[in-house]
Amino acid sequence: MEEVGKYAQPEAQMLIEDLRQIVKQARIHVAATANYELTMMYWHIGERINRDLLGNQRVEYGKQIVTQVATQLQEEYGKRGFETRNIRRMMQFASLFT
Repeated sequence: MEEVGKYAQPEAQMLIEDLRQIVKQARIHVAATANYELTMMYWHIGERINRDLLGNQRVEYGKQIVTQVATQLQEEYGKRGFETRNIRRMMQFASLFT
């Protein structure tokens, strides 16, 4: 019975290492996918605001809307990431990368 344990130990260790690699690769993939989706979300938000508001040369109205949009998004999704300055950065991002 002890001999089985001696031989099983390296196989079990190899299995654990393989499983660790699977978990590690999945985490990397999830992080990359999440980063991509966040980047695209920020671009789409900025592009939509630029296209719908500022593209029509309604600058004063656009300034007010940016603040209102930021407030509304913060109420719905939390303050992190949707401050007025971040919304403006999203707009700038979308205008730089068309």
